[in-house]
Amino acid sequence: MPVNWTALTFWLDAAQWLLTLAIGVFVWIDRGRSDNRSRFAELADSVTTLDQRLGELEQALNHLPGKERVARLDAQMARLDAQMEGMANLLKRLERKTDLLLENELREKR
Repeated sequence: MPVNWTALTFWLDAAQWLLTLAIGVFVWIDRGRSDNRSRFAELADSVTTLDQRLGELEQALNHLPGKERVARLDAQMARLDAQMEGMANLLKRLERKTDLLLENELREKR
């Protein structure tokens, strides 16, 4: 049986091209997976950072007063404001009396 070297060369070349093409496709897919792994690692780092920031935010929010506490503080501030206005009027009257006493003392010394 004679060997057809031309046909054998064609099929070996075709097998070589198919193998090269298969390796190229595998490398392209594997590179995509490698890129995905690095992107996944970046995403995991980002999620970890955001999780830490969220934890810090929750801790900060735990220390803030609630609605009821804020309402009570607002009412207390309103009462203190009214008291301060009352004291301002009282201080004006007291200042007026002190001025009158000072004027009286200065007149008597003449």
